[in-house]
Amino acid sequence: GIAVMQLIRRQEKRISSIVADYEACGSDAVHFLYQKGCREIGLINGSLELAPYKGRHDGYCKAVKKLGLSENLSQSDHPVNSFEHGYECANQLLDDVPRLDAIMAAIDIQGLGAIRALTERSIRVPGEVKVISLTGHAVGAMLETSMTSMEMPAREMGMRAAQMVIDTIHAPSGEKPSIQHLTFATVLVEREST
Repeated sequence: GIAVMQLIRRQEKRISSIVADYEACGSDAVHFLYQKGCREIGLINGSLELAPYKGRHDGYCKAVKKLGLSENLSQSDHPVNSFEHGYECANQLLDDVPRLDAIMAAIDIQGLGAIRALTERSIRVPGEVKVISLTGHAVGAMLETSMTSMEMPAREMGMRAAQMVIDTIHAPSGEKPSIQHLTFATVLVEREST
């Protein structure tokens, strides 16, 4: 009898959910960078066991394949949601892909780590390598080199989730709303890093 809602991740089909279209996010970012002239695009991601990371990975892979580009993936031993993960993965990409011209980071903090790695190597952002976050937040706009991002409509998603929970709470017994699975599109916010 307790109203429950899944937000960001859809793990249980019997519970309503609100997520972003992670696959389209990854694909759209590749196409955006391709239009900017990038041909060696690296991805810093997270565990493919979690839907947001898997979706972004799948979108990235489908897009680079469609465009005839190579996959450039990286891993590190650091926690995924950390500056250190982005920093180490960016350095790995730079070592493995000499002509790397773009980095897609799953989340802003990874993008910040990537920008630090690039700066330490005296690689200009966006002049030589473009950086884009696939989960943008307001912090991306506050950086010295503001970060381009694929932003989830977090406010709208949160408002919709709250309304769905409230509707469930206020519904008469036996008339509870049906399960809903909503997917919101991400929006490209272009800033200085691309």
